Amino acid sequence: MLQLCINKVWLDNLGLSMPTTTEEFYNVLKAFKEGDPNGNGDTTDEIPFTFAALDNAWAGAAPFFGSFGCLPFGPPMQIINDELVYPHTMEGFKEGIKWFHQLYSEGLIDPEVFTQDATQYISNIAMDPPIAGVFGAWTFKDMANQNRRDEYVHLLPLKGPNGDQLYARNTPQNVIRHWFLVSAKTEYPDIIMRWINECYTFDMAVQMLNGSYGVTIEKNEDGSISYIDPPEGVSRDIFVWENATVSYSPTAFYEEWQDLVPPTQATLDKVELNDALMPYLPEKVYPNIFYGKDVLDELTPLQTDIDAFILEKVTNWIVNGGVEEEWDAYVQQLEQMGLQRMIQIYNEEYEKYMALQEQ
Repeated sequence: MLQLCINKVWLDNLGLSMPTTTEEFYNVLKAFKEGDPNGNGDTTDEIPFTFAALDNAWAGAAPFFGSFGCLPFGPPMQIINDELVYPHTMEGFKEGIKWFHQLYSEGLIDPEVFTQDATQYISNIAMDPPIAGVFGAWTFKDMANQNRRDEYVHLLPLKGPNGDQLYARNTPQNVIRHWFLVSAKTEYPDIIMRWINECYTFDMAVQMLNGSYGVTIEKNEDGSISYIDPPEGVSRDIFVWENATVSYSPTAFYEEWQDLVPPTQATLDKVELNDALMPYLPEKVYPNIFYGKDVLDELTPLQTDIDAFILEKVTNWIVNGGVEEEWDAYVQQLEQMGLQRMIQIYNEEYEKYMALQEQ
């Protein structure tokens, strides 16, 4: 799950407490903007809150919608009281956009959030002295400036104006599909399948996640794994990340790894975060359904067009405002684009999935 990171040193420098509500968070951002929390004598260089709208579905911004009872960036449908609800037409989605517009209009959000790519985003996080007060990352290892990582701590879900305090959870899944596409014209399918099978052996799996033997890790005589010291000035997490295929390759997770492979700091960070987020996760989440070709042929163009329209509207509303005045027309346009048919498909597929689970 995404980590929301806040600069604890900045809080301490300004005599502020960790924010627990959206109102307190707003006041913290105001103080970050006006109080020179990085102490360099310049009150114009701080970026109170930054995220990358072009990267990973609004990484760093999406979790805040949970403070308004809405989880719009994740599974396509939200489950509320055992009913499927489309999150992008919920009242909480509108209220969340209004809140983001307030932050943006007062200069509390990085004005580059809708144009910066991942490189620019990480560059801002890596500045020394730091200029980013709050940002989102998958792990603290994603920070380019590892010397500053201890200055940041987890920001837990904020309680919204109506008491909502949700955080989106990932869809549970034991098998991640679609790792391989093999051309029907290949002359050597047996060789390809042998290579694929090798990816799921213990030795290959551990190297895909932790780097190669003799480079970042070593296999000891008792079968356990130890880490090779990284070059000077490079953290172990970054050293592993740069030498492993990680999430960009298929792999398996073995139960015995708990005893044989020491966890990286990134793993420990994730465990700590996941434990802290447990009280805020929804009880039920739309499952990872494997749709058939006929369903995808109809669903994909609907979803693609609707997602593009929503992103365009939300971006404009956060920058320029007007969501309250344009909301009804927005919903009407979604209806004309086939929203109800898309919702119907998701409901039908969900019912089929649940029926299979009961067998």
